[in-house]
Amino acid sequence: MKNSPLRWSAVCLLVAAGLGLGMVAVATPQDPTVIYLVRHAETEFPPYADSPPNPYLNEVGLARANTLADDLDDASLSRVFSTEYRRTWTTALPVAHRAGLDVEAYDPRDLAGFASELRSLRGTILVVGHSNTTPMLVEALGGDPGEPIDERTEFNRIYKVTIRGGSIETVETHYGVPLPDRLRAEGATTRDAAFIGAAKNFRFYSSFWTNLNDALYWQALPNSTAPPITECLETLNAEASGGWSAAAAWYGDEMGQRNPRTDPLMREVRRYLAALSEEPLGDAATVVLGHLRGAAPAYQLCLWQAHDARNRAWSDDLLDLVDKHEDEMISRLETAYKDSYPELIPVDIMSYANWAGANTMGRPLHMALSSVDPDNLGAGSFEILYHEGSHGVFGPGWGHTYEVLATAFESRGLEARRDIWHAVLFFTTGQISMEILHANGYPDYSAYMVRGGVYDEYYPLLLEAWQPYLDGEIDLSAAAEAFAASVEAARDAG
Repeated sequence: MKNSPLRWSAVCLLVAAGLGLGMVAVATPQDPTVIYLVRHAETEFPPYADSPPNPYLNEVGLARANTLADDLDDASLSRVFSTEYRRTWTTALPVAHRAGLDVEAYDPRDLAGFASELRSLRGTILVVGHSNTTPMLVEALGGDPGEPIDERTEFNRIYKVTIRGGSIETVETHYGVPLPDRLRAEGATTRDAAFIGAAKNFRFYSSFWTNLNDALYWQALPNSTAPPITECLETLNAEASGGWSAAAAWYGDEMGQRNPRTDPLMREVRRYLAALSEEPLGDAATVVLGHLRGAAPAYQLCLWQAHDARNRAWSDDLLDLVDKHEDEMISRLETAYKDSYPELIPVDIMSYANWAGANTMGRPLHMALSSVDPDNLGAGSFEILYHEGSHGVFGPGWGHTYEVLATAFESRGLEARRDIWHAVLFFTTGQISMEILHANGYPDYSAYMVRGGVYDEYYPLLLEAWQPYLDGEIDLSAAAEAFAASVEAARDAG
């Protein structure tokens, strides 16, 4: 088998089929039937949205389904069977796709009948079932099921049942890695399965559903630059390709004009997918979830593995920078903003996020970062992370810095509108990021406000009025007054 072959355990049980005498029939080399039997991979817990529950795989389960496909890649499968549940079907899907096969349904309520059907077949077969039905089916085939499967923690047991002539050989082992310790803990959720790393102030996630929603949204945008998946869709069966096409068309009609940070429907869906809300979904959001469910198989087969790998690699590089410099960065930001920096901000890594490649939603705080946007690559990821986190410290109506800034502008009959306070945030976090990066191996790094031309009309004013505050030469009130005065003068001159 390819890459990571299954290592069968030393104990092989040879059972004389139907004799019950403990005798082993002489094996014949002609036309053996080889049946691999597995339980479905890890699922969402608690499952989203269905009654009765019919969960999809979580991120750990999706990775395990791909591992199963890797391990069986050279098995020359002739048939793939699954029960008619999302968790079993999507475990079988990558295996069947690699083998160019359809996933065929079987009834777990008639295991004896299905075992009889399997014994009549020839070739190599995969059967995906459940923690209870899989050992029962092994036994119905005449094999040895071993100990019961642990319902909560064991998702990687695999049986190989070989039927040759009158003999049945059963081998039991495990594939892939065991369930991660964090998911064995009581109270673990499917959100924990998407967790990929943490710093003192951030928790990073690569979530299948958040990324699927992002991928469909990106494709739905007018003049979208999202890479097409037409070539992959053509390799899928009608159900999988049709589910994606229907969802993509609906997103194009209903979602492409919405703002992912401010639109009420997109905020509701975002909170739900990021497990930030326990409120029941409204009717419109339930429709969105239905389209995501329909598009999920195609996304699983065509895009998810590459997207997840890219997200993880990007966050690893970012965390390397953060681990080295977070103490200094947080200390300087808290000094500049005169407030505590938020802790444990959830950060979802995805492809698009929005036109800026990053955005932060409040109440509760949630960050979306693009692992594709050119401005977020390399050292730029460090600044954009702390820029977005700074929205939890400073913004319209909250934070000491905003109060001081608003007071200075109001005293001149001006409003500290979004372009004003946001320019201050860009400048403050950008200048501090740049100084730290310059001192630590990135001498050519340019702050986003400069290289992106963001609020560039304010940059020279802030260099004169705000930089002395960051350098410790004046206090916050003096900086706010100086900036307000320079803005007023520039407007009068214009």
